[in-house]
Amino acid sequence: MWRAALGDGKISFRKIIALEYAFPTKEADLGLASQCFSAVIEEFKDKGLIFEEGYQQNRTMDGIVFAEGSTYRGKLKIQAAEFVQQYYADDLKTTHFYKNQQGNHADIATKVERLVGIQSMFHKDGVDKQGKANNFMHPCIRDLCIDFYYSKKQDGLAHHFPNEFKDFIPERAVALFIAVIQCALDEYKSGVRTMVDFCGDTYLKFYRMTIQMFAVINSKPNHHAKWKDCRMQWARVAWAKHNPTEDAGDAILTVDVD
Repeated sequence: MWRAALGDGKISFRKIIALEYAFPTKEADLGLASQCFSAVIEEFKDKGLIFEEGYQQNRTMDGIVFAEGSTYRGKLKIQAAEFVQQYYADDLKTTHFYKNQQGNHADIATKVERLVGIQSMFHKDGVDKQGKANNFMHPCIRDLCIDFYYSKKQDGLAHHFPNEFKDFIPERAVALFIAVIQCALDEYKSGVRTMVDFCGDTYLKFYRMTIQMFAVINSKPNHHAKWKDCRMQWARVAWAKHNPTEDAGDAILTVDVD
């Protein structure tokens, strides 16, 4: 039973990473993992489940739960790297024929700088009918959110916490993905892919800045409405894709609207 409780504790800690605090540190935040694990233990006891004797919650167990945060971000980074190669393919290869590799690398570096530099084009999806920018709505962000959070194959959080994900994708959940896509693109900033760790030392500041930019968007009525509708639509698409409705069989339903 302890093994099962640890498994559920890890899932609960993933929720903290996605929805509350993406980059906790063991020195300051081990208590978060301890609280997650304690809550799971109480839930098990409330269900009448009996734990093996001779064991009790301890710092080692809390540490196992806490370590899931790094594992979870690592899995996300791997998938984000795959999505980045697909959705930004044209920017990660040269379209010219240079006499040497340095020219090719410089061309790619220039394209990546346009994506992650001051223009921040990587998160934008053109403009709407009114000519207003579609911030944070790039298809890569959308599809990564849908696949990672909602897919049963990925053991997505939406299946464990439907109340938080069924109606819309929470902003902080999106902020985590924007940060990991930035990380995956940063690997190409020199024109040659160089591995970059997705860790708080490098990306906590960017993650917090993303949340601040959400506040800027939400302060503008038009952008706020569009941003909220976008996250609601993503959630609807995700549930339809990964939670197909049961076959209606031979059922028939008609309406008259004359």
